[in-house]
Amino acid sequence: MKRPLFASNLCVALLVTLGACGDNDNGIDFGAPPPGPYRLTLEGDESFQGPHGGHSITVVVISRNLGGFAVVEDKAIISFTNDTAFDFSFSRLLAEGVPHDVYYWIDSDIDGGTPGTCDPPEIDHQWSTTITNPREGIFLSESHVDADNAEVCSFFEQ
Repeated sequence: MKRPLFASNLCVALLVTLGACGDNDNGIDFGAPPPGPYRLTLEGDESFQGPHGGHSITVVVISRNLGGFAVVEDKAIISFTNDTAFDFSFSRLLAEGVPHDVYYWIDSDIDGGTPGTCDPPEIDHQWSTTITNPREGIFLSESHVDADNAEVCSFFEQ
């Protein structure tokens, strides 16, 4: 009898603990490591305007700490006219010494595709960047490179 009682107490303790680890208000997904002290700023220059002006861009940042949890995901519309075609800024995101991967997806639907769905790279422009060892705030400025394509759809919720 003590064994089932012990097991049920353990289960209750785990449920209480897991409930306390749910989503918080700063956009960190369940199970993600706590935010780091450093800001990440991502920017796309005007070279994105011609091929992608008006298209939606989605960015997801993955921390390799604790097995690689999605830390943040955000969306924007690429500008036709601004000097900066898109920009994202995330405060208190990067932790020192923890590699982070940044995945980009532009919903361009060139020659087909489905709006709102991450299609293969020949239809939707996709690429990634790695931040290997942040020690302070990071500023990434991207230029449009048509050949810079990688399959990243698996990192975006469908």
